Amino acid sequence: MHAMRMLLVAIIVASLAGGWPATPVAGHPGEGAARPFRDVAGRRRPPLTVAAIERPAPAGEEGWRHASASAFESPPGGQGAAERPSSEASESGGPASQPLSDLSPQAVTYAGSRAGEVGVAVVDPRRDAVFSMNGDLALPMASVAKLAIMVTVMNAAIQEDRDLTPCETELLRRMITISDNAAATALWSEVGGGAGISAYLSSIGLSGFDLSSDSAWGESLAPPEGVAMLLAKLAAGQILTEPFREQAFALMYEVIPAQRWGVPEGVDAGASDGTYVAVKNGWYLGDEGWRVNSAAVVVSSDPQTGYAIAVMTDAQPSMGYGIQTIEEVAGEIDRSLRGP
Repeated sequence: MHAMRMLLVAIIVASLAGGWPATPVAGHPGEGAARPFRDVAGRRRPPLTVAAIERPAPAGEEGWRHASASAFESPPGGQGAAERPSSEASESGGPASQPLSDLSPQAVTYAGSRAGEVGVAVVDPRRDAVFSMNGDLALPMASVAKLAIMVTVMNAAIQEDRDLTPCETELLRRMITISDNAAATALWSEVGGGAGISAYLSSIGLSGFDLSSDSAWGESLAPPEGVAMLLAKLAAGQILTEPFREQAFALMYEVIPAQRWGVPEGVDAGASDGTYVAVKNGWYLGDEGWRVNSAAVVVSSDPQTGYAIAVMTDAQPSMGYGIQTIEEVAGEIDRSLRGP
């Protein structure tokens, strides 16, 4: 299993790291970093213990119940909403934003035909570009928020010049591989909640995230472009350190089969070409319908074909409908990037 983890991370890094120049790890000790994340008052919280965390929800059950569905505001637009990419490259010299139609008009046509809101962003390091449709539209994160929690927990350990504690390691495993919500809540609190995570995301150049001010992490909103860029930075080695990146991708690769729908199914992960997909999905039934999301890094035996992708939806008629939306969009994009 360790050998498989090492192979996966090596493929991901080889695939994406060449797209942008390496940058210093934000917040790493000895680089003028701010103080380690603690709680919102700057105090180190008492150590977590696994025994203090309630048992995880059954495998395959999202079960996120922290937030009232009415707290979400349905974004403007709807079925057939116009393609709306961000207009320009980031000030830090990141990849330029381009309309998704430049990459896959088929994906745009299909997404525009679907009910509810659909936001898509694809980071392609070969072209140094982010292709997006509604890429800057703030959509409910649901359990995709666990990606932001994960990298912030790992960054806190880096800043404190230590390894993850056994408890943190176990909670991260539960949070990512089976989407355990109690584990996510415990880790969210450990790094200062939305304020601590927002500070870290801002420090690595990501904007547009509106994270909950209390423990209702699933209420957080994010643009698909921001989610895809977070994964692209992780894959390109621009954040965290190699051991932590290895662990992050290993966890995403080991998501249980029942939760590996979305992007992995859309790109036919596990096909004979050696496709690997590191993924985290999220899903939740709200007042306006289902919020269904899939965020992933996709690589294959050809190291030049790697990319990061986020497909996020809101107001879907059913969870299955949302999954179909994601898988069809992801499939069209994958064919555009890697061929049939």
